[in-house]
Amino acid sequence: MATVPAPLPQIPPKDGSRTAGRSAMEQINRVGTPRALEIKDDVYRLVIRLDAVPTQGWLNAFKSAKPVAGALQPAAVSIDKTELFFHSEERAIPEWIAHIGVWIAAANATLVEEDKAMNAWRAAEETHRQETQRRLAEMNEKLKDL
Repeated sequence: MATVPAPLPQIPPKDGSRTAGRSAMEQINRVGTPRALEIKDDVYRLVIRLDAVPTQGWLNAFKSAKPVAGALQPAAVSIDKTELFFHSEERAIPEWIAHIGVWIAAANATLVEEDKAMNAWRAAEETHRQETQRRLAEMNEKLKDL
């Protein structure tokens, strides 16, 4: 008797990370140097530009990235299209920029892992489909003479 194919693995959640034509392998990167936009009470508002508009999945991964240190948290960075905005006193700007670089890398790595999981799921789905078709053909061949 033929064995039943194993159940399909669970599909990764749909969080928008595979939208708008940019694959996980095409990572989001910083372009240019950070710029100070304004200053108020010795706190600067700065911007870092990105090379593409991040997907919702990338934004989610960025916002949950580690490490965090006190006020240095990805949740404190606002993102508008290809620009990351943050506020900082002058002495903490280098720390902010270093952390933002780490968070960008973490978001990119998360999407690469999600892409690998999606590819594995698709491969398992295709294997399952082929096994089902093989078994149906086998049964139909047996039924021909009945």
